[in-house]
Amino acid sequence: MIRLATRRDLTAITNWLHDELEASDDDTGFFHNINIIDTAQEVGGLYAMLDEHDAPIAFCAVDHDILTPCILCVKQTHQRHGHGTAMVKYILKRAQMANDPPAAMTITHVTIQSIDFWNKLGFKTFEHQFGGTCMRLLFPGRDIKRDKGEPVRLTMLLFRGHTDCEERLAPVAEVSGKYDSDEKRVYLDREWITEFPLVLKYDGDHDPWIKVSIHGLKSLEGCWYRGRLKYLANFNGKKFGGEIPEAGVFRMRHFDLRCGWDCYANRNKRELTKL
Repeated sequence: MIRLATRRDLTAITNWLHDELEASDDDTGFFHNINIIDTAQEVGGLYAMLDEHDAPIAFCAVDHDILTPCILCVKQTHQRHGHGTAMVKYILKRAQMANDPPAAMTITHVTIQSIDFWNKLGFKTFEHQFGGTCMRLLFPGRDIKRDKGEPVRLTMLLFRGHTDCEERLAPVAEVSGKYDSDEKRVYLDREWITEFPLVLKYDGDHDPWIKVSIHGLKSLEGCWYRGRLKYLANFNGKKFGGEIPEAGVFRMRHFDLRCGWDCYANRNKRELTKL
């Protein structure tokens, strides 16, 4: 059984983390993070898995607002029995059932020994901008139900560099949506979630950009749009339909053709084939 951890559960967790630290030869373990675990319990962000005697054998401390695990630990005597996998799947399910599900799940406290475990669950390794190894899983994005508008298809590319010398940062995405001619907006049928590399210096050569071509609508056929990622995500909140919910992750639900984009008319078919 998995439940929100009580103070009694926290005491038991603290005790076995301390015992494991005392028994270890390399002074490692999550007992050094007991303040994070304690705070998680106070704010309702600590989940415990219990055995048949109602004693905790695994726990997961999460960011209470976005249900992202920051620490996952299984008692050494109960490891390699699927308890860690069950805990992660439980947290993933809760996160995706939230009113505003997160775009990604990022694990910040990762041990070298646990990397294979996270990889098997679909998480990928990346280097945090402030140093250290993290694991991340992108969610598929929510469906967006909207009846108004004309159906269109979009080809989306994330890149950096100049148009004539692009470096692709992610696979080309083919998505569908609806164009609202009154609002001059394209609403995606499903959230587009992608990753982009973190850079410490932003300039014309390193700044991530998005390029979009719209197909299936005669009035927009033959044009492509380009916009800087940070502008699309940060101007006036979510006005442009994009956001950066966490470092290195971009999510888009719609985009406004009137602002935030450079528009180019294709004078020949080669412009579209660049995508």
